[in-house]
Amino acid sequence: MSIDLQNRILTSKTTDNVNNNVVVAGWVSSIRDHGQLIFIDLRDWEGKVQVVINPEDKEIFEIAKDLGNEYVISVEGKVVERDESLINDKIPTGKIEIEAQKIDLINKSKTIPFPIDTVGRDIDEALRFKYRYIDLRRERLQKIMKARANFILAARNWLSSEGFLEVQTPLLTSTSPEGARDFAVPSRLFPGEFFVLPQAPQQYKQLLMISGVDKYYQIAPCARDEDPRADRHSGVFYQIDVEMSFPTIDKIFASCENLLKDTYVAAAPHKKIMQFPFPRIPFDESIRKYGTDKPDIRYEVEISEITQIVKGNTDFNVFNNAPSVHAIAAPGGAEWTRKEIDEMEALAKREGAKGLAYTKVTESGFDGGVAKFIQDHSQEIIKQVGANVGDLLFFGADKLETACKVLGKVRVAIADKLGLKDPNVLAFAWITEFPMYEMNESTGKVEFGHNPFSLPLGGMKAFEEKDPLKIKTSQYDLAFNGYEILSGSIRNHDPEVLVKAFDVVGYDEQTVIERFGGLYNAFQYGAPSHGGFAIGIDRFLMEIIDEPNIRDVYAFPKSNSGQDLMMGAPSPMNKPDLDILGIELKSKGKKVCESIKTRLEETGFEYEVIEHQAVTTSEEAAQVRGSSIEDGVKAMVLQSKSNPDKFIQVLISASQNVDVDEVSQKLGEDFKICPPELMIEKTGVEVGGVPPFGYILGLSDVYMHESIATKSGQVVFNAGLRTVSIKVDAQGVKQFAKEL
Repeated sequence: MSIDLQNRILTSKTTDNVNNNVVVAGWVSSIRDHGQLIFIDLRDWEGKVQVVINPEDKEIFEIAKDLGNEYVISVEGKVVERDESLINDKIPTGKIEIEAQKIDLINKSKTIPFPIDTVGRDIDEALRFKYRYIDLRRERLQKIMKARANFILAARNWLSSEGFLEVQTPLLTSTSPEGARDFAVPSRLFPGEFFVLPQAPQQYKQLLMISGVDKYYQIAPCARDEDPRADRHSGVFYQIDVEMSFPTIDKIFASCENLLKDTYVAAAPHKKIMQFPFPRIPFDESIRKYGTDKPDIRYEVEISEITQIVKGNTDFNVFNNAPSVHAIAAPGGAEWTRKEIDEMEALAKREGAKGLAYTKVTESGFDGGVAKFIQDHSQEIIKQVGANVGDLLFFGADKLETACKVLGKVRVAIADKLGLKDPNVLAFAWITEFPMYEMNESTGKVEFGHNPFSLPLGGMKAFEEKDPLKIKTSQYDLAFNGYEILSGSIRNHDPEVLVKAFDVVGYDEQTVIERFGGLYNAFQYGAPSHGGFAIGIDRFLMEIIDEPNIRDVYAFPKSNSGQDLMMGAPSPMNKPDLDILGIELKSKGKKVCESIKTRLEETGFEYEVIEHQAVTTSEEAAQVRGSSIEDGVKAMVLQSKSNPDKFIQVLISASQNVDVDEVSQKLGEDFKICPPELMIEKTGVEVGGVPPFGYILGLSDVYMHESIATKSGQVVFNAGLRTVSIKVDAQGVKQFAKEL
């Protein structure tokens, strides 16, 4: 008779049931056959417990001998205390074990593709994400899921207790200028027309205030088509979205501060808030002191302006000719080697500086670097910067924004090098008085700096300012340990001010009505003053639980290329489905494939065309081709960081990952992986379909990794499509990869 799971308990409850019979179920974490006894570590959601199988019970002993790791079983048995010499202090159930009386095999398991008894960061992320349901069995990730659930529940409870009403807003809506690309959803009922997924519930939460809701909140999904990075997830992220009627800045800030103070402990109870209430820093001051609008204020290293001290007062033309000169001190940096100083200069150059002047602070003034040019002003500079003997000063000379931005990056590097970031300190700071508008340097046009629905400081009177770049807004952000985790504002609720705000960026009233008609019309019917904020849940959690990458904060994340490797998304749609939606695709991939075949035929190389199902990973490609992954050629497109119009192609064995830093170092120029949508725009080929023939794609620069340069025999690669591969002699690839 099978075990009845009706009375199953979690392993964490077994310690409360010594000398009682219990039923547990879970996964075989490990199994140890000692001949006379078999020991099983059974794992469930709450932890592990040791199960002992005695050979006297031949039936269950035989069942246990056939078990393997990650098999799913249920066990009925008696909880007994271990001998004192056998106690395992490393697990909560280490003082007891279960003497098995029955075992049921619920399900077998194949050999899992990677170990799950480690933190897992050393395992290829693409592999982990493809088998995410296995990866999530990892203790680290289960702790993250629990911390996330605890924090969100605490936030919900707090907001509800404070009178905020939870309201869900639509996921299919119209476009709204939130600063990123929309995800478009085609309409079957209205061919040629599209919904978009909301970048934020911005207009809807304002409409709720106009509807009479006093205080609203929502755990809101926000869809933005942005390039992923370590602190930004691809596709969808989540935020605690909050709005209030008839607020003041002080009320909004107090609500947010108390919300965070009372809820972060649900995820990280051992950490402490540095300053409460949170300090407030105007935007301009933040840029001047920290070089960023999301400063990490856990450490007191700050930027100081010394323009008035050195400009026109030295023989150093770099300082004399610069619009502004700023300095920052690295505590104790006078002991740094030349190599360490050069690393800081390299960082500054990557951020747009022409160089990075420096000098050391001594008892008598300055020594080394640019000391001879500014020695006469050493005491004045030291006092202005707040430097001490033994410090190292770095200087930025450029436009104020550029000089401060560069030194802001240097500031972070100094803190990292000196270990100034206490991971157990939570340093929040409000950044206020943002510019309403900014200049797009590439187009020369004025654009919204932040949320276009924010109320300018002074209302309609603000537009009496002739220079729109000087107009300030009620927009505010919350900086947290060097990240932006919140944005908000007092909203514009006056239709005339709304139209005027958009007029500055070139939208006439009719365009405003067409694009934001719902909100514009609602403003005509008694709109209260209102404002609020949105906290980025994922980024906040990433920092407070000490995760280096935001992707593992999600149960089912997208990869660093924006793909769902487990579900195979995005994926092509069948033509009949596209026809229903009235969509016709234009693909360059087929032409690329034909061009490759033509070129190989012209040069006499024999080749084999392999048609297969669409693949997204090298492992999948090898499987459907029936070839070794080592025989695959992976072709990646990289984009220059300093010259966005420059692209190169990297060829590497499909069994290896591209080391972008290594490529950058060898080529003497910093590159990054080209974003998928930009690569498609540049080459016409989807990620996963890029062939190793750069010249066909218009990429004349090709970097060939040694794994390809030394390759012999047959190789295989995707030929412009994720559904077509070509097998050819490696010499064919090496000969024509760079051909022009």
